[in-house]
Amino acid sequence: MQIRRIAKRCECLLIEGSGGLLVPLGERYDVADLIVKLNCEVVVVARNRLGTINHTLLTVQALQLAGNKRLSVVLMERKDRDLSSTSNGILLSEILAPIPVLEIAFRGPNPLVHEAIKKNAKKMEKTLAQILA
Repeated sequence: MQIRRIAKRCECLLIEGSGGLLVPLGERYDVADLIVKLNCEVVVVARNRLGTINHTLLTVQALQLAGNKRLSVVLMERKDRDLSSTSNGILLSEILAPIPVLEIAFRGPNPLVHEAIKKNAKKMEKTLAQILA
């Protein structure tokens, strides 16, 4: 598998998913199948908004049923926060304990432009260290 060859050359390899566990990657093969095959740590990333608790719990449950024990959750803040975004992290931390639940503050409307990356680099370095700890 190409991913394993690349991983051998890295201290830490992060692979971004493509929108969820059940997203097809091929005929009768989805992201969940890839995670099981890699037997890797999974970081569930979710938007911090109404519906996040249900979405996140379903995703974590599916990962656990597939046998994945190395999980963490990251909630991405949004510019237009709703009422639920103030309590989602707290509730998920309580429900999912001991699985870590981290929150990443809103990084601006265009976080991938050069200026924003430079501005947010230290904050992201700290956040990534927490996720990978």
